[in-house]
Amino acid sequence: MLPWFEAALAAVPVNKPEKDPKTRLQEWLQARQKTLPVYELVSETGDDHAKHFHVRCSVADPAVATEGEGTSRRLAEQQAAAAAIEQLDSK
Repeated sequence: MLPWFEAALAAVPVNKPEKDPKTRLQEWLQARQKTLPVYELVSETGDDHAKHFHVRCSVADPAVATEGEGTSRRLAEQQAAAAAIEQLDSK
């Protein structure tokens, strides 16, 4: 029965799964003894069953402000955090 699963087992990553952008941003800032990011809800639109969120992520030092959008507040925050990491990595 092992041959049936051999390809699937070979495709399983052996490394730890990548952390989400909010966690990576927080760890990046903490490693440099910087203040944590602030997430602000800019807007929330749509019907209750189809919301759309627009969030701003602000980092004080170094000064970075990014925005993200998504179908949940969490997804919008993750997108904003990913954009912040990208900016911080390029500095």
